[in-house]
Amino acid sequence: MAKNEELIIIMQDKFVSPHLICLNEHHLKTHEISKFTLNSFKIAASYCRERVPKGGVCIMTRQNIQFASMDLSNFCRERIFKICATEVNSKKDKIIVGCIYRSPSGDTAQFMELMEDTLSFLYNRSSSIILCGDWNMNYSLETPTKKRLDIIMNAYNLVQIVNFSTRITHNSTTLIDCIYLDVMQFKKVAASQHINGLSDHDAQIITLDSTLIECQKIRPKKGASNQYTNTK
Repeated sequence: MAKNEELIIIMQDKFVSPHLICLNEHHLKTHEISKFTLNSFKIAASYCRERVPKGGVCIMTRQNIQFASMDLSNFCRERIFKICATEVNSKKDKIIVGCIYRSPSGDTAQFMELMEDTLSFLYNRSSSIILCGDWNMNYSLETPTKKRLDIIMNAYNLVQIVNFSTRITHNSTTLIDCIYLDVMQFKKVAASQHINGLSDHDAQIITLDSTLIECQKIRPKKGASNQYTNTK
């Protein structure tokens, strides 16, 4: 069974119904990602490796979500930094959702520089920002890399909200899949763990109660919450 079919079954079985899904390492080329389907979701943004096998990031939205794809390919570097992003309409503002992958063997200084350049570009759009993905640094440890990243993120009012391990093996327990957002913009927010068995990383689900995503035909019921799923 293909991974996309397994993901559909898991979401149905666990009653998970996100507005957006962020995927890391989809392993698809550009001509393949355009044909990728997932039940009632469609590709909203993606980045594919062309010269190097595997890898890649993408964001999928429900069919009825209004969005605008963003071209961030100029900021991407093979084996260092990959990002794709889409801008979705909310009831009060626009929200930029970005999906990131940092190579564990890549140059850390160059990653930080590219991350800062990307944030500067996104911040000038005056939209709220949510960044998620596989950062390949153990956020549960106080390392120089983590401290440097926090300094960059905090300069744009972005705070990391995942507080549980996302990759558990027989030998280690680490928090390497993070979600950054502006807690002043999203005052009611919760991040939860979703063990799915599709990867050696667990998925993270972020629920935003204060921001209703605009849909073309179907609007969320009163009191409903919006979910973003970050998985590898």
